[in-house]
Amino acid sequence: MQALLSAILVTGVTASRLATGPTGCPVFSANGDLHIFGSPFGDLNLGKDLQGWQTPYQPSGINITALPNRPPFTSANVICMPSFFLNSVLFFNSDPNDASSIHEYFFDKQRWRKIATKGLVPNPESVKSVIDFDTLVIYAFDDGRMVRLGDAGDNNLSKDLNLDAPFSLEWVDANTNAVPFDGAKYKQPTMAHAWFNMYFFGVPGTKEGEVWAYRIHYNEWGPAPQPCGAVFPSMHGQTATFLYKNASQFEHNGAPAHVAYIPDDYSGLWIINSYINETTVAVAPPKSGTSSLTRYAASYNILVQYTPDTGILRYLDLSWVFQEKPMDLSSVWVDTKVLETVSNRLALPSQSGGTPAAAKSSAKLRSPCCLFFSFALFVISLF
Repeated sequence: MQALLSAILVTGVTASRLATGPTGCPVFSANGDLHIFGSPFGDLNLGKDLQGWQTPYQPSGINITALPNRPPFTSANVICMPSFFLNSVLFFNSDPNDASSIHEYFFDKQRWRKIATKGLVPNPESVKSVIDFDTLVIYAFDDGRMVRLGDAGDNNLSKDLNLDAPFSLEWVDANTNAVPFDGAKYKQPTMAHAWFNMYFFGVPGTKEGEVWAYRIHYNEWGPAPQPCGAVFPSMHGQTATFLYKNASQFEHNGAPAHVAYIPDDYSGLWIINSYINETTVAVAPPKSGTSSLTRYAASYNILVQYTPDTGILRYLDLSWVFQEKPMDLSSVWVDTKVLETVSNRLALPSQSGGTPAAAKSSAKLRSPCCLFFSFALFVISLF
């Protein structure tokens, strides 16, 4: 009986790692084309034409959803990491049956590859991670510690760019000095790549307007929380790093330095220039039609909000920020129409919370969780 109950409990744990709905995320390629991956209507290339986003989506070109080695995107915590340097996007925990692997899609080659990982593999259910701009090392924070995948030499994602041979990378400890805060209390990391640093928002003990910074090229933490020149909440939220880089800023013709931070209470939108440590306030994104699955992506000047379970896609033009001009009062969030056709075809829930007929009929069925526990009780009753 003990063996049988153990098998039942393992099945239940596995089921808990699965997503309860779509887990897609928006990503911009290096040339500024907006892609949606893992959405309920597959993987889409929406291009960069803002006017084109106001017309229903018309499929054209190759169907990237059907390409070999694509992950199923059925995990509850899919991590999306665009790489400007490689013109690719990397996904961690996009396959619940292979949670330790990294899946990478190359925009120019229109091909997938899978990278096996080993070592100090982070917990896929709670991890957050980013990829460094130029070293191509992935950094992840989970369970109170920082780990990295690869190094700044040859052992990183620059291997096998011809996609000819499989290879693996190892997760190792990434702390030259100890984590300077109580990592055990930082259960839901909010992090972003910021020039040659990583910023951590909402760390317990930090004041409003402060972040903890991790210096990537030195694998070390800063000596104290860093003020960012504005007052914003110290809480969990969402981030996006813009592709824009100023060629006058240090090496490699600059590096992406602007980070958008949106706290979970939607109290505002802050754009932090991590190179000069200044913060610009912009129009807060709308909360209507969003959910816990809402994600953001940034191009050179456009910030996108996408919610997979409602099918809502919005954008904000922030050109004035990168042109170092005063706030453009005409720059407001725009609801697009490009996904309306596919959203309606799949009968996604409306913004008002209405439930489509298909969903109402399926609501009469018992959830997988209820069925699991009913089955467990039935087995126990047999003994």
